[in-house]
Amino acid sequence: MMIAIRLRLALILTAGTTTVAALSLAPPGLAARSAVVTRGLDYLHAVQRSDGRFQDPAFTPWGVLAIAASGEDPTGSAWGGAGKSPVGYLESLNLEAHATQGATGNAPAYYAKMILAYVAAGRRASLKAAGRGRTDLVAKLLSFRRGDGRFSPAPAAPGMAAVNTTTWAVIALCAAQAESSVRADAVAWLRGQQLPDGGFSSNARDSGSSAVSDVDDTAAAIQALVAGGTDVKHRTLTDARAYLKSAQRPDGGFSSSRNGGHTYSESTAWAIQAILALGENPQSSAWSIRGNTPHSALARLQTSSGAFSHRKGTLALPILSTTQSLVAANGRSFASWPRGGSTWVRPFAAAPRVTRLAPAHGSVQSSRKISVRAAYQDPAGGTGVKASGVRLTVDGHDMTRKARITDSSLSVNLTGAALGAHKITLRVADRAGNVRSVTHTVTVGRSGGANEEPAEVAGEGGRAGGSDDVVRGEADGRAHSDGESRPASRAPNDEGPPTARLPDAGTAADPVTPAAPETSSPAGVAAQESSGRQEPADHDASQTVKPDAHGQKNLLFLLGLALASAAGGFGLASSQHARIGAAAQRLRETAPFDRPHV
Repeated sequence: MMIAIRLRLALILTAGTTTVAALSLAPPGLAARSAVVTRGLDYLHAVQRSDGRFQDPAFTPWGVLAIAASGEDPTGSAWGGAGKSPVGYLESLNLEAHATQGATGNAPAYYAKMILAYVAAGRRASLKAAGRGRTDLVAKLLSFRRGDGRFSPAPAAPGMAAVNTTTWAVIALCAAQAESSVRADAVAWLRGQQLPDGGFSSNARDSGSSAVSDVDDTAAAIQALVAGGTDVKHRTLTDARAYLKSAQRPDGGFSSSRNGGHTYSESTAWAIQAILALGENPQSSAWSIRGNTPHSALARLQTSSGAFSHRKGTLALPILSTTQSLVAANGRSFASWPRGGSTWVRPFAAAPRVTRLAPAHGSVQSSRKISVRAAYQDPAGGTGVKASGVRLTVDGHDMTRKARITDSSLSVNLTGAALGAHKITLRVADRAGNVRSVTHTVTVGRSGGANEEPAEVAGEGGRAGGSDDVVRGEADGRAHSDGESRPASRAPNDEGPPTARLPDAGTAADPVTPAAPETSSPAGVAAQESSGRQEPADHDASQTVKPDAHGQKNLLFLLGLALASAAGGFGLASSQHARIGAAAQRLRETAPFDRPHV
């Protein structure tokens, strides 16, 4: 019964504007990665945990799929900042023990997504002995097969989520190239689940009135049917295509249903994959509404941090929304991908670079004035550095507000430096939340005049005291139109850097406010300075979006329905059926249900 409840009501919420960017399909070889994809990868780097995971075992396979779809090796060092990649994280788990925990809810769908992740990562050989428990993922998936060919997670309610689950099973078994006869039976059953309007529901037709068409399940079923050998000209697929087209919104994107009030990134991503499965171009005139395509609609939902909103203005499950969007943005359809044998491209380097920090590390000067000059930049295609993401500390004192800071440079003259060694730390965060921290030590000596001006020295490479390398060469001067400058002690039109006095020796160090990502994402801001990767928080309750009182009543109503369904079901009048559908849609407006995207 609890499985049935989780399947009905998976509401995991967290609480974005973006500049519309060109979103183009990357070719199979990923010769040209789009800016949308690069920024999405930037965000994933920022939210990946030091143990390799993306939030939890249920979401990490989606991270693997997004990375592999972007042409990068999810087992490589670029995605293993602390020595463990997302695949390494999955390998460290007892996968069977996690099959019904946390956000999973649907055990066979969980096993299916694990199969896809392993195949995408080039680990097909590990399917029969995956994770610490050496789980046979294919055998576990097959254990949920019913006699009529369907796959169901709930023996007490075999129709509940059966279409969703069977869809995942077909896609996974095709990727694993396993059990051809089982796949054929599942495809035959799945074709029989099409509803009169051409769409597919998460639930089986024999579950009664709870079988209502939605975009996500229809798009997923299209991919499964094509993967399973159904011709794209088969009436089942032409009718499913017609349902999708009828659900397309004026902005080119898709909601979860024909009458949905918002464009969702997850639904739009699934629709793009389905259109690709049908052999069509999602950017063609056939899928354009007054110049708006599914791709342009998806691009509008990407925030400046690189994450994708669930819908405009709402970050619900940004890791999930972003990973699904990246799979679609890379032109990958589960109808034909993954199949293994990928050739990996050079990975995107996420953390910002400090191209100059002066004075040089280890330098000695006679003047008690320390002239700090810095230049920095984000890797090409990244989310970019913003002035508000830069912090400067000297001997533990926060001097950020004393400096003149732009999106690409920092300058300040600090007077009153005591004799001895001084530690200068520059911390730069990009809009996604990736951090680079560099520390130089400069010594003020006893020789020379007290007011002697030091020469401006370029930052040097090499590590000292665990600090990161400073890249040689000048910054490219790239700045963003929305850049901010910190308050300075000189007038805005005054040339030269501002001047500020250092606190007297022995003064207690200031608490330093960490640089925050551009948007209110779940990413934390405490950097691991040696790696350039921050350690995000598991969940930021302050950013959670909760249903209103009306939504909570609907939630309780649906919960009662779930309990009744698990117990055997009961008859409902047509007016009650309509009320159920309307309640579900209102809750859907707040955050995604446990559909194919979870």
